[in-house]
Amino acid sequence: MKSRLTLQVSPFPWPSKTYQNSRENPSISVSVICLCDQGGFVLLHVSKERDRPKHVNLFLIEGEDKSKHYVWVKNLFRLVRGRINGHCAVFVCNHCLHPFRTKDVHDRHVLNCQRHAPQDVKYTNPENPKECTLEFHNKAARFRLPFYLVCDFESFLTPGEDVDAVKATNIIDEHRVCGFACHRVSQYPEYQSEPLVYSGPGVMDKFYHHVMRESEVISGILANDRDMSALTTRTRQYVQSAVGRLANPSEAP
Repeated sequence: MKSRLTLQVSPFPWPSKTYQNSRENPSISVSVICLCDQGGFVLLHVSKERDRPKHVNLFLIEGEDKSKHYVWVKNLFRLVRGRINGHCAVFVCNHCLHPFRTKDVHDRHVLNCQRHAPQDVKYTNPENPKECTLEFHNKAARFRLPFYLVCDFESFLTPGEDVDAVKATNIIDEHRVCGFACHRVSQYPEYQSEPLVYSGPGVMDKFYHHVMRESEVISGILANDRDMSALTTRTRQYVQSAVGRLANPSEAP
């Protein structure tokens, strides 16, 4: 490609419908990128033409005096380099600016991504716990369970199979489970078990067999009816007060 791209369009900057400029440049597709209000970059326009020999990425810059001009982005990876760790070259999607480390994964992603309008990928702020930490706040919806299983799986990624260009969604990578650990937890220490750790063939069969066995053991424990412990004085007073309020709603505070 020559180092100069001449497009004479008025008014300036170009309206969206003239970004493509298909009549004067039938062999070139154009995408336009600009700064996002929250920082980073966002796609202002993505060419609808997918199979043209050449593709040009332009960066729209606006000055404080509202002046605007375009910059040719020759290396899209350098523009979005801050989104990844490390310095190895990656392949960047022209439709969402998401970087990929391998060309194979990038090409499979583009088949689906180009079906949609330009996307803006936003990353959480690692310095802000409210953005990067997932918390449970609906404490009123909690229900205490006497037993629960804590499980941890070990897996590795393998490339997906049977990528269909017609489908809107395809599996890019698949998690292959290679091991697990399962630990029965209870508020009663005498019923809490040691973690079972397994790694080997038939991982999921082993896991399901263990879960069903745990279900039988827990069901047997719960089937053993026992008398309730005597209520403390404070608990008895609370129950009597609650029953009184239910019997005489008008006396409730």
